[in-house]
Amino acid sequence: MDNIKLLRKVSPITYFIERVFYCLQYLSIANLAFGTRTKIHNKYANKSDEEFAAASKKRSRQIDYYVIVFIFLELISLSIVSSTSTFINLLAVIIVIYRAIDIFQSVVNMNIFDQLRVTASRGHKTATTERALVLSVVNFIELAFCFSVLYYFTNIIPADSPSKFDALYFSVIVQIGIGFSELQVKGNLKFILLIHFLYGFFYTLLIISRLVGLIPIFKSVFNNKE
Repeated sequence: MDNIKLLRKVSPITYFIERVFYCLQYLSIANLAFGTRTKIHNKYANKSDEEFAAASKKRSRQIDYYVIVFIFLELISLSIVSSTSTFINLLAVIIVIYRAIDIFQSVVNMNIFDQLRVTASRGHKTATTERALVLSVVNFIELAFCFSVLYYFTNIIPADSPSKFDALYFSVIVQIGIGFSELQVKGNLKFILLIHFLYGFFYTLLIISRLVGLIPIFKSVFNNKE
């Protein structure tokens, strides 16, 4: 954890945020069940590359199944949130709030902090860059579904009799930051919109930074010296 100790000396603010997201990752059922990315890296630090690759592949499959399960749970939550049962409504809300937090901590840790926590000489690696990008898009769509449940539950959608499709549409335009002229929300829960917009904004920044990192660097022939 030498990098973390150095971070504490260099930037107490960044160190504090890193510690917050370090704790948040242990709220994830996936991390508790399958282990965190950094735990896998450090556990196999002295193992062969083949053993590390096998462990990474196993965790990747487990995480994919975990995501699939929650996609179904989010769809179910959106379908049951209109129930007259308070318990069912609260269950749907708890599921989507948990998942929204889980997605955000995962993206922030993976893109920013995990590389500081890895002590293995091989460094921080993902299973494949293609999988990471696909999961990022899937997670982005998941966020829209999660907040659509919250919007429908809190009844802040600017419509007389909003449907679940209205809630999803409303969620998407907030998340991608367009159509704000339509956002004349009802009630005193506008902070949900603010949280969602900031959520989507920072998530998009992280994904763009990842995409930029994958773009190959072009070299000019005029810089070559014979």
